[in-house]
Amino acid sequence: MKRILSLVLVATAVLMVSALPASAVTVYSTFGTGDTYDSTAGYVVSGDSNIAASFTVPSANSYTLDSIRIGAGFYGTGGPSDDLIVRLTNNGGSTVYESLSVHVTNLNIYTVPSASHPILTAGETYWVVLSPENSSEWFDWQYNTQGIKGFYRTPPVTWVNDLNETPAFEVNGTLAPVPIPSALLLMGSGLAGLVGIGRRRMRK
Repeated sequence: MKRILSLVLVATAVLMVSALPASAVTVYSTFGTGDTYDSTAGYVVSGDSNIAASFTVPSANSYTLDSIRIGAGFYGTGGPSDDLIVRLTNNGGSTVYESLSVHVTNLNIYTVPSASHPILTAGETYWVVLSPENSSEWFDWQYNTQGIKGFYRTPPVTWVNDLNETPAFEVNGTLAPVPIPSALLLMGSGLAGLVGIGRRRMRK
């Protein structure tokens, strides 16, 4: 009986640990220490020059998207009348996993929370695409200062691969929940049933 009870406790502990909520982590970032980035130069995001930057999810884990952070600012005088569109897409932009908007004014780091929390699959490459809601307005997406270079593209007119400075951005996510094996669930419920039967016999 003691052995069965011990097995029940172990199975319960495993189930409880699996059910614990995970905290958000940085999946990918080109920001430096203290969120530093190049405040003097960057890519121009406009109606005919939308900018896309790629990142690859580490191969060890998959994540649910929590937020995307960008170092950006409005390019011009006054302020923008519309928002900056931030999209998460596949290579080439044929699949849009999420489309969000953020009101960008002065040069700053803007956090764009995810609404649908798509899965970022381990080892897969995704693209963060910035475009103006109003094609007549221009924005700057600043360079990173860490010497990080990677492919960026300028959709939708022409997708151009260029091994150049990657813009300043960060992708945050939460570890995707790991399905609890059905065998473990059955074992836990079965052991719990055995404990109940054993207790009834002992009372008799």
